[in-house]
Amino acid sequence: MRDPKPSQIFVCLRPFVWLVLLLNLVATSEAKTWNVAVNDLAARGIDTAQASIISDRFRTELMNTGRFRVMERGQMNQILKEQAFAQSGACDQSECALEIGKLLAVDHMVVGAVGKLGAVFVLQARVLDVGTGEIVFSANQDFDGKIEGVLTQGLPKLAERLAAVTRTDSAPGKADLYVHASDSGAEVTVDGVKRGVSPMNVSGLSAGDHRVEVRKGKLYGMVAVELRPDDVRRVEIPLEIESGSLKLFSDPAGAEVLLDGSKPLGKTPLKAEKIASGRHLLEWKQPGYLPQVCTLEVQTNTTVSKSVAMVPGGFLTVGLDTAGAAKDTSRQDDSKGSPIAAFAKLTTESGATIEGPIPLATWLRAGSWQLVVEGGPDWEVAREPILMGASPLHRSIVLAHSKRWNDSMDLVHHQETMGWVRTLTGAGALGAVAVAVYSHLAASSAEASANQEKQAYGTMGPGSDFEASKARYRSDVKRNQTASQAALIADITFGLLATVFGVSYAF
Repeated sequence: MRDPKPSQIFVCLRPFVWLVLLLNLVATSEAKTWNVAVNDLAARGIDTAQASIISDRFRTELMNTGRFRVMERGQMNQILKEQAFAQSGACDQSECALEIGKLLAVDHMVVGAVGKLGAVFVLQARVLDVGTGEIVFSANQDFDGKIEGVLTQGLPKLAERLAAVTRTDSAPGKADLYVHASDSGAEVTVDGVKRGVSPMNVSGLSAGDHRVEVRKGKLYGMVAVELRPDDVRRVEIPLEIESGSLKLFSDPAGAEVLLDGSKPLGKTPLKAEKIASGRHLLEWKQPGYLPQVCTLEVQTNTTVSKSVAMVPGGFLTVGLDTAGAAKDTSRQDDSKGSPIAAFAKLTTESGATIEGPIPLATWLRAGSWQLVVEGGPDWEVAREPILMGASPLHRSIVLAHSKRWNDSMDLVHHQETMGWVRTLTGAGALGAVAVAVYSHLAASSAEASANQEKQAYGTMGPGSDFEASKARYRSDVKRNQTASQAALIADITFGLLATVFGVSYAF
């Protein structure tokens, strides 16, 4: 029988070679198991005996995750006793825990505390690197309920959180990064690539610099982190309102800058940090110069620069001198009607125009301006030169009534006079008619009474009172004459007043 050739042996062993390589790959890709010792959790607001029971259960829960190789409590106590290390109670201070970890020859120490605030139990745990003294990972867990629930619900969750932050799926040479934002549920982005929500572990990152961003609603946070090969790092990122920066300049310098109309940023040149992202209104103010307003879009984590050239000028107000307008006419009472709806227009030789109703308040560029004020057809147009400088300026404009207004007011007065004439003459004519009617009736009555007395006198016999009859007759005649005269005067007066009344309508 011939010996097999080497090639034949390799062919036969090939499946076993692949199996060994596969097992080795699986072994190297297995998650790393952390060699830890758990110090008793410090009791805060609960009994130390209860804290001791919770600490033992915590060790068990850490082992159940499969991520930790936990030193048994009895073994810890034996080693510390042999090393003559005196420990009084629980040790949750880093210096104490690191010293214990070195005596126990473990890679990491787990320390923490269990406490109660109101009805809520608070569980805290930190993983310390014994070699470097750094806090590698930390986790918190709150439980609202009875203390028994801490054992059955709170501790398993706390252990799983620690296991999650130590888990790595990275290939050799890659790094792991555990990202924890100040507010859970924040979206995590590494180098512009979305990775998930915080808290989370990002595996398989290459060594070097990375930009880590977290965002939740309007909250944002960013850190730059440098990773080494096979590194496992934890970053805590505080969330704040998304913001950027502003660099603001003015010519000349020294302008006050307001953000969104109310928040002072300071005097130029300046740099304003933590400006909320979005569109903002900026206003530059400086004595002797016109205010400058602009809008800027602030991008998250970027700096926007803006420079403004200040323009010399001042503030002008224009009003109406209504008292002066009254004095400007001989009929002061006629100028006290409704307010004047005047309109102002400012122009320069360069063609710049500013206009608006009076009262007018506006900023003007320094230089010469022509002010024109119009009050409508009843007022003359007022013109006045304005030399605008850096100081505030006020102009009170006196408007004079126009010829059209004066003519119209003359007509109004004439019509008012004629109205009074017609009223008085009409009333007088009516009175004259009444007097005339009364006087005519009185004259007729007196005449009739005199005729009767005359007839009675003719029929009187001897012994009659002839003197009394004569006296009555003379009295009736007198009354007739007086009434007739009054009636004549009333008739003449009525005729005159009626004539004046009728003639007034001709004017």
